[in-house]
Amino acid sequence: MKKKLLLALTLVISGSMMSHAGPADKLKIPGPDPNGRRGATVPYNRYEAEDGRFYGSAKKLVSVNCSRDDIATQASKRSYVELTNGDSLDLAIDRYGDGVTMRFTMPDSDDGMGKNSSLEVMVYDAKGKKQSEQTVDISSYNMWQYFTPGTRDPHDEKVPGSIPAFAFDEVHFKLNSKLKPGDHIVIKNLKAIACGIDFIEVENIPAMIKQPAGAINVQDYKKDYNSWLDAFKEALKVADKSSKVLYIPKGTYELDGIWRVYGDKVRIQGAGMWYTNIKFTSTKDFGGGISGGHPDHGPDGYCKDMEVCDFYMTSNLRSRYRQMAVYKAFMDVWDNSYFHDLWVEHHECGFWFGDYNGKADYCNNVVVANCRIRNNFADGVNFCQGTSNAVVYNCNVRGNGDDGLAMFPDKAAINPDDEKNNAFAYNTVELGWRAGGIAIYGGTDQRAYNNYVSDQGLASGIHVTSDFTTGYRFDNNERQEGVLIENNYVVRCGTYADLVWNNDLAGIDVFNEYGKLRNITFRNNEVYDSPFFGVRVYKDPEKILFDGLKLLGCGLSDIKDNFSTTEMSACAIRANNGSATFNNLVIANVGKDRKGNNSTWPVWTDNNKMKADAIKFIYLKNSYVVPEPPYADKTQQGGIIDPMDKLSGYNVKLEGLSWKNAKGSSNLKEGDAVTFEVKIVNTSNVDIPKGVDLAFSVKINGKSSFASRAYDGGLKAHQSIILKANGTWKAKAGACYVEAFADPENNLPKEISKEDNKRFKKFNVHESADDMGSFTPVTGGYDLVVTKILTNTKSIKPGDRVNFSAIVANAGDQNAPAGDVLGVQFQIDGKTDVITWSDDYTQGLDSHNFVKVTACGGTVGKEWTAIEGKHTVTAWIDNYGGRYADEINHGNNKFTIELNIPMEEVQYINNPDKPDNLTGNPDENVDPIDNIKGYDVAVAGVRWEKADGNTDLKEGDKVTFKVAIKNTKNVNIPANVALAFKVSIDGGKQTFMSQSYDKGLKAGETVILSIKDAWTATPGSHVMSVLVDPENNLPAEVTKENNKQEKRFNVVGNSDDYGTFTPVTGGYDLVVTKILMNTKSIKPGDRVNFSAIVANAGDKDAPANDILGVQFQIDGKTDVITWSDDYTKGVKSHKFAKVTACGGTIGKDWIATEGKHTVTAWIDNYAGRYAGEVNHNNNKLTIELNIPTGAIRYINNADQPDNLDVIPTGVEAVNAGFGVQDTYYYDLQGRRCGTTAKGLKRGVYIHNGKKVVIK
Repeated sequence: MKKKLLLALTLVISGSMMSHAGPADKLKIPGPDPNGRRGATVPYNRYEAEDGRFYGSAKKLVSVNCSRDDIATQASKRSYVELTNGDSLDLAIDRYGDGVTMRFTMPDSDDGMGKNSSLEVMVYDAKGKKQSEQTVDISSYNMWQYFTPGTRDPHDEKVPGSIPAFAFDEVHFKLNSKLKPGDHIVIKNLKAIACGIDFIEVENIPAMIKQPAGAINVQDYKKDYNSWLDAFKEALKVADKSSKVLYIPKGTYELDGIWRVYGDKVRIQGAGMWYTNIKFTSTKDFGGGISGGHPDHGPDGYCKDMEVCDFYMTSNLRSRYRQMAVYKAFMDVWDNSYFHDLWVEHHECGFWFGDYNGKADYCNNVVVANCRIRNNFADGVNFCQGTSNAVVYNCNVRGNGDDGLAMFPDKAAINPDDEKNNAFAYNTVELGWRAGGIAIYGGTDQRAYNNYVSDQGLASGIHVTSDFTTGYRFDNNERQEGVLIENNYVVRCGTYADLVWNNDLAGIDVFNEYGKLRNITFRNNEVYDSPFFGVRVYKDPEKILFDGLKLLGCGLSDIKDNFSTTEMSACAIRANNGSATFNNLVIANVGKDRKGNNSTWPVWTDNNKMKADAIKFIYLKNSYVVPEPPYADKTQQGGIIDPMDKLSGYNVKLEGLSWKNAKGSSNLKEGDAVTFEVKIVNTSNVDIPKGVDLAFSVKINGKSSFASRAYDGGLKAHQSIILKANGTWKAKAGACYVEAFADPENNLPKEISKEDNKRFKKFNVHESADDMGSFTPVTGGYDLVVTKILTNTKSIKPGDRVNFSAIVANAGDQNAPAGDVLGVQFQIDGKTDVITWSDDYTQGLDSHNFVKVTACGGTVGKEWTAIEGKHTVTAWIDNYGGRYADEINHGNNKFTIELNIPMEEVQYINNPDKPDNLTGNPDENVDPIDNIKGYDVAVAGVRWEKADGNTDLKEGDKVTFKVAIKNTKNVNIPANVALAFKVSIDGGKQTFMSQSYDKGLKAGETVILSIKDAWTATPGSHVMSVLVDPENNLPAEVTKENNKQEKRFNVVGNSDDYGTFTPVTGGYDLVVTKILMNTKSIKPGDRVNFSAIVANAGDKDAPANDILGVQFQIDGKTDVITWSDDYTKGVKSHKFAKVTACGGTIGKDWIATEGKHTVTAWIDNYAGRYAGEVNHNNNKLTIELNIPTGAIRYINNADQPDNLDVIPTGVEAVNAGFGVQDTYYYDLQGRRCGTTAKGLKRGVYIHNGKKVVIK
């Protein structure tokens, strides 16, 4: 026996820990021990409701026959206490503690969305003196699933004839006073909604875990009030590249999507499961949970050697979505990772380890330890898709809606290896309501030992089965102890009819559904008080061995069973169509043969006496004690020494609330990064001691948004402290309502009043309708980012057709080349079947410029039909088919907004609040422009010019736009107010921003500003629209009408120009410099013949006799091309050649079709043509055609640029971006005459805005 034990220990522990060193190495997991504990050691003790005193009409409800229709079947020990209005329950406590978990039931709503209520929880000492009272909110929102037998998927709302499940949920809370032995907890229902209490658990809340040295704090990365998701992602990236520790401090963090985790050897560390709360807010499938190493969103499989610990997780999920929710607390790839001290509730599953995407990655050597995995819709933990050498140890797994712990060697999607060498050790698995407490569906060298499984009233305790058609099942399990299940207690488990197939399930259930179930050994297991069969062996599995089995209480229900057999009463063993070997079998307390048709009682073999005689056992008449799981030592005191325990009479007040943007102004505009601060005052005569966390939280427009770092340095009587929220809020246009709360975690439980802990403010955020958004510049290439999402209307109601546009910026320091499609996908609510897209922009994007693209197609057409409710819209530069493959960073190509339909235009409030002055400094929160009225600026002049100052423009010129901005009133505009302008060309096809000027503008003065980047002129007529102060930094201007000006001008086309090239050395280099057509006016149906101008940019001649082949590709399609392949004369250095299409897949001419098209001329180097060329990567040129198109059109009476040099400014002209100071002398006709007075004729000139007389 000793030798076998040592072997098992080596297989399970050494095999999993020695194969790859990892973060779980610090944990020592014991091997199987027949004399050891069964179940998880926990820090709490349980107090069953039925053991308390009842008051009012409170009553105990018991499931006598364990019927699946009886709610009490799903309660601990099959009973709970019902409390109606005015009823109360008194529970005597015999230990110390201040943390309580309460398991309860309450009704569902008719629509399946649950009801909300509350209970009063009071603590009394042994003498009956009340120590504290608090209200605890409860809800059935996450509860209730309904099953129709014969249908696999549960319903989310009541269906006639369905069976209710998930009837109980839990809530945990900190008491306002500490418990000691002899105290009582009284739970009272003062609401009209009846509820039931199953039990409470009491523990000492441990001390909060402080931030480790060097750790990255997630609170430092918050930028948006909608969700913490972006902050979590960004903080993890930084941690992965630096300290390898990500710290999530005390507080509640709402995440509105799946947290995609990528990292290597990073510890994700909370402040403790009683302190750090992560809540996923989405109700939709694919809406939340933590995913590791998913290839669709980051590096495939890059999630390994991770440690995740010390926080609580919940979600708003309330459906399995036909078993396709994909909303697991932890999922996908976590190789060699360690999860511990986590509390996971209300997800699809707790942990589902397995890779389904990209290359086959594995979750080998995973350890889940010391966790609470409760009240999830499906499995607690599932080892799947080849997961091996993995362990679940010392966890409490409770109230889950499928297997509590499962080994499932599926081989879906990526065809992974079989599973091996996994273990479930020393866990407590209880109160599940489907399938099995512990389930093994296949693999080899699988182990389950020293577990305590109880109260699986709608499921089996231990379930070994091959009832999945996919996967390896037990195909590779070739030796007798290939699956070894030993030293487990199975208490009150089994059902006469499961929720789906009406299948009876035993305390230990062996079900050979699809074959090859073999070589399973059960050793030293004990089954207690099973209402139905203790053991079922079904459909002839092979080589099933039970050694040392005790069946103490079986068949205790009056309900009879008729699943696939003659109707009979349940008893100890069902083996009518399956057999096993039983050695050292002990049976006791088996229910009567109520049907009276079992001649082989206490086993059922369908009266096959030979089968029954093969099962040898001892039947005991002795009484027995049903074991309990290993709870905490009740005498333990420990816990936190709370400095507030013996204090009273203290009070704090949130006296001030302030906000400001990065410039220190409280005058906010859309997109500002806003910081919140509060002033907290101790208004009492009682000092608040050191060690007590003082903090505040902020709600913005009703959403929990920000929290401050805790201050624990003490606060003396009548002193105050100013605290700042972590992170910044990205301001959203319109009315904003902000509420701040001091002491959100109730660290001051006995305050005189909580009413003055709140402060409410309302203010406006000004709209920046013309803002293009912002980006962070990067170097090393081009980088495309979405900076804004726009809709075709500002007011949207259900049923409206919405067309989306995106503003895309090039954040890189190099131009994104033309010719590639800049494809943007608009994804609604994260669903790939509801998208629109833009795929018709191919003009490229210069460095630090913006472009607007608009949806022109989609799975639902180019418009989305609006649906009432909250939605997300994600604009995604999709890089489909290798588009812009050379982009620096493909990981920043998404931008998401939230739409709440119906949506009204931005609304503002009258008489908005001002921020409080927290310091007494009169300049605090004061924007330089805040208290100034009566100012106004106007466009005083608009000019365009080339670098040489010439204003006559031709195609290809680099053009600078300048604007003179004048202060037209008698009010000075102070320094630190940014003045700027924006130029839009041809209705916003291209947009340019000027640099800012913030040195102040006195009354009557003018400043001349220039755009940052030059415009490349295109032929034809153009309209330029100028807007001064596009970011509304002058919110109280007398008028905005004079901030605009429009001018029309012409750019002459280079019809005879051959284009340009950049000379190179080292050989010949062929480049296309221009694409020509046989006609300047094209309408749909016309036959278009293309030509290309090809230059040799090299310093050597391109030799004759090779074919200079040029392909003309329309819209990037390889089946719609024409080509030229008849030019063989060569091209001399720095000379041009014109080649014309003479053939193609469609003939030599393209038949024009209406709409936007791209034409790419490509020197194709087919079959080694001009193989000796210096550079084959610059052989393409792309133009855009918009059919119908006419010849280049010009306007008559075009506007002239203003002569800005004749405008007296009073301030220096600003030309940043080109680094040129205008020092020319001008005559009175506006003509430039040179930069010095030398050589000028006598007369009057203008120089630097002043008259100069040359004599």
